[in-house]
Amino acid sequence: MQPAARLPEAYISEWTLGNTLKTVGIQKRKCTSPNDSSRVVATCLSPQGPVKVDGFPQFLEVQSDALESVDHLIIHSVTQLSSSAEKSQRVTNAEWRRICSSAADVTFDPETAHPYLIVSEDGKEVRQTDTQQGVMDNPKRFDYCVNVLAREGFTSGRHYWEVEVGGKTDWILGVTRESINRKERITLSPDNGYWTVWLRNENEYEALNYSSVILPLRVKPQTVGVFLDYDEGQVSFYNAQSRSHLYTFTDSFTEPLYPYFSPCNNDGGKNAAPLVTHTLTPLY
Repeated sequence: MQPAARLPEAYISEWTLGNTLKTVGIQKRKCTSPNDSSRVVATCLSPQGPVKVDGFPQFLEVQSDALESVDHLIIHSVTQLSSSAEKSQRVTNAEWRRICSSAADVTFDPETAHPYLIVSEDGKEVRQTDTQQGVMDNPKRFDYCVNVLAREGFTSGRHYWEVEVGGKTDWILGVTRESINRKERITLSPDNGYWTVWLRNENEYEALNYSSVILPLRVKPQTVGVFLDYDEGQVSFYNAQSRSHLYTFTDSFTEPLYPYFSPCNNDGGKNAAPLVTHTLTPLY
């Protein structure tokens, strides 16, 4: 097969739905700062169908006219896949009760909040502002990226919390190691102590694993649930309203993990809505 044309720095990724391998597209790189939301997406289609990868990233060049010619095919395919995926990923009532039985009361820690973030008095809301707050610097505070951590970290057990994200066009949620550097640019990856999912540009959802995984969601989550099973080495994300599974990281943890949040820049008011943590009642 002739190689598809070439797009600099883009690579093929594979996404599995059931037992069927679907090659749907590629994302160039992870976020390194709150202002860095650029995207380069390649489509690995040929007249014979999707290009197979055989387990290794393949570099391509894709010309703009080629991308335009298959754009409608991509949208149609991803819509169909996302609809099927969300239906298949709904958890059972018994599993949902197990998750919610580990409900944690998570609040934002203002001592860790970037100076352009405002945390509410009850610690349940955080938003980005255009005015730097008069806060004292300390080793726990993020200086470069508009991030904030929860007050309490976890070293064992299961913990579940929910974050309201409705009305936002960009956000990042997950967990991070206590020892991460809070004074420099960030690359969101398990290698660097971050297990996160983000939304970009209103409808681009990705899990930022060792390579980014596109999450083709048909329904936008209004509330995202995060479930940490420290002892089993898992961090899972859910659409809390539809009770559907979005993504799970599997790793091993050796130090305290803290819930991690970024409301991202407010984008001239388009992304001004706050992140809000919910107070949950454990289900038994």
